[in-house]
Amino acid sequence: MKKYCLLAAICLLGLHFAAFSQAKTWRIGAKGGFTIPNLEAIGEPDGTLSSGYSSIRGTFAGIKVQYQFTSRLGIITEFNYAELGGKKEGDQKIKTTGLGSLFPLPPGVPLPTYVYAQFNNYVNLNYLELPVMLQYHLWWNKKWRLTAYGGLFAGHMLQGKNIAEGRSKIYYDAAYTQPVINNDIIFDSNTDLKNDLNSFNWGLQGGGSLSYSFLPNWEVEFSGGGSYGLQRLQKDATFGNNRTGALMLTLGVQYKW
Repeated sequence: MKKYCLLAAICLLGLHFAAFSQAKTWRIGAKGGFTIPNLEAIGEPDGTLSSGYSSIRGTFAGIKVQYQFTSRLGIITEFNYAELGGKKEGDQKIKTTGLGSLFPLPPGVPLPTYVYAQFNNYVNLNYLELPVMLQYHLWWNKKWRLTAYGGLFAGHMLQGKNIAEGRSKIYYDAAYTQPVINNDIIFDSNTDLKNDLNSFNWGLQGGGSLSYSFLPNWEVEFSGGGSYGLQRLQKDATFGNNRTGALMLTLGVQYKW
């Protein structure tokens, strides 16, 4: 709750500062596009539970409010919906905690901490995000405007799911030479992860945009940027140390006055 209050205070202070500045240019708009997210495993060597994820593609949409302090400097506040996550295809490492009855072992032989299989995992994370960023006009003329921006974002997870697909034998070793059983196991599942993940996320966001004024008060804007989460996803660090990250590409329209 303290983190949410802090980010809300940053947003309100920025808008308060904008409202009492001398400039008179506001912009409000909507945009949509897609994300190319990934889950980065921090400090995790290859072969761990949280390593080995690659990019997927998700939906990104939002609204923005921008205020100019000067001809170059302004502040942007957005309210966005972002689909994040990642995919891990092939080699999978499975923690055996609570699964001892599923693995036949001779008496006196301890159950290994991990077993191994080959199937596909897809992690889908949906967030509402509130970035607050400073923006700087690099170049402009009567029709075109080139802008850079950067700042912080806060996010709240709406949904977190792990979708598994495929069938494989389960092995005691990562070289797949010692099967637990000789029959394939079907891993198809759709698991809710929200109880295992931190619902609050925050981090850095930035990028650039190119806008074109097609009417006296209307602009179309293409923007590209990225975000990087600084909050660990997993509540329990023994299950990994992943951070969110994404490239965002959007096209939008905005009204200025």
